[in-house]
Amino acid sequence: MSPKPHRPHPFPGEVRYYADAEDALRDLFPSRAERYRRMAREVRTIADEMNDIVGRRTLQRIADDYDRLAERSERRERERPRNPPSDR
Repeated sequence: MSPKPHRPHPFPGEVRYYADAEDALRDLFPSRAERYRRMAREVRTIADEMNDIVGRRTLQRIADDYDRLAERSERRERERPRNPPSDR
């Protein structure tokens, strides 16, 4: 039997220590809002490196849109019932 293939660390080059399993899972499987915020940061990083003003502004607007999506996702998550009643 061959060993399982190595799964790459989600943050190459970083060593992470977690207080508990819940923190580790939250990092490995971020919420939708967290994924949108990461995308916003990535797009802003690219925008900051651009020399083209129109392209930079376009990417900044896209990053702002990701932030709005994150806020909307967080709002929906807060409003969603945690344990819906069962039909039993």
